[in-house]
Amino acid sequence: MIIDIISSAKMHTDISQEDFNLTRETVLMLKRERLTNDELVPLKRLYGFLKERNLREEQIEQLIDEFDTHFFKRKGVSTEEYVDTIINLSLISRKFNVPLEKVLDSVNEKRRERDTLAKDIEELKITKWLPFKTTLRHWKNWKSTKKIDH
Repeated sequence: MIIDIISSAKMHTDISQEDFNLTRETVLMLKRERLTNDELVPLKRLYGFLKERNLREEQIEQLIDEFDTHFFKRKGVSTEEYVDTIINLSLISRKFNVPLEKVLDSVNEKRRERDTLAKDIEELKITKWLPFKTTLRHWKNWKSTKKIDH
């Protein structure tokens, strides 16, 4: 890997000596750190992701530290669990077309609707089924006392 990178840099005649030396130093540092391509590719992808969004590495580090402080230390929730929760909330937000900041309100509203429906069902059972059940019992009693001739 190292020889390939240095050889490639030497082949480019438009590269300055300063850039070549910087490339060489970088490659040597990577070798000392024993970093492989498998480790570098995700770093490059992450760097591009942050750069596209005009974010700095320090901002992400501070954000994760804030997650740790607020959620783990106060509520016993790990950063990983918190991030998973945010991802799930985001998916729910998209699925039900509800803004992310209103998902909790929407869930609470749906719970109230569910409770109201459950209460309505119970009331219907009492007001409709109970009289029918009483009538049915009376009819069965009446039928058992009457002999029907065929």
